[in-house]
Amino acid sequence: MELSSSITVVPPTQQSSPSPPPPSPLPTPLATPSSSLPSSSSLFSSSTDDDEFIIKTKQLSINGQEFRLTQSSSSLLSNTQQQQQQGSSLSIENYFTKIIDKLYLTSAKYMIDEHLINHGITHIVNATRTVPLKRNYRTCRVNIVDSTYENIGAHFDSVGEFIHKALENEDGIVAVHCISGISRSSTLVIAYLMKYKNMSLKVAFDFVRSKRWFIRPNTGFFQQLIDYELKLYGTNTVKMIYHETGGYIPDFILAENTKYKYFYLCIKK
Repeated sequence: MELSSSITVVPPTQQSSPSPPPPSPLPTPLATPSSSLPSSSSLFSSSTDDDEFIIKTKQLSINGQEFRLTQSSSSLLSNTQQQQQQGSSLSIENYFTKIIDKLYLTSAKYMIDEHLINHGITHIVNATRTVPLKRNYRTCRVNIVDSTYENIGAHFDSVGEFIHKALENEDGIVAVHCISGISRSSTLVIAYLMKYKNMSLKVAFDFVRSKRWFIRPNTGFFQQLIDYELKLYGTNTVKMIYHETGGYIPDFILAENTKYKYFYLCIKK
């Protein structure tokens, strides 16, 4: 059943020998003033589907403290911590994360039968263009890449409805994934919580982050969540502001003094 040009719900009987859909040109940035981020396009390059998983090595100097995030270690350490190696880094573990009862957020790496069976998964939201669909599961494919220019907001209602109906089923258990469970999938889960659990964007983001610390909707996705909050509630709890190190960043994150803030700034997307 086609829900839009790039989201498809596939019953289990139709999932034999699936092949990923062909890539299509990225859409232009959203045209509405509230959705656009003036001058940000020069700060954030459009990405391929797998770039979400690639954490680019970057060193930051903030308030006299040096921080470095590397793909190889998948962790965030200050220079002092790197020298001491005392295990105080924040590691990225892409396992199944339980967000609420019967709703999980994970990465493509863990979408294997063993984990799906162990968690009783019945429904899957696959927010990638390239990861093959799983057989014998009712699947919602959101055919997007992790790009600041991608219109993920067009799918908030459809994906939210898919998750909601699955969870209404007594036996329904949902896994939402993209490549690494950081950007696309976390954005969709946050949007679902905003609409169906009556959470503000700030509350929904903090709630999901409390379960999976390294979520990081890209800048374009975050702006679309801001727009969605305004559509749902007529007000906003988050706004994007410019930071010389990280470009546009949610205001509440910039106000923090946490390792997550430095992690966020290390991924310039």
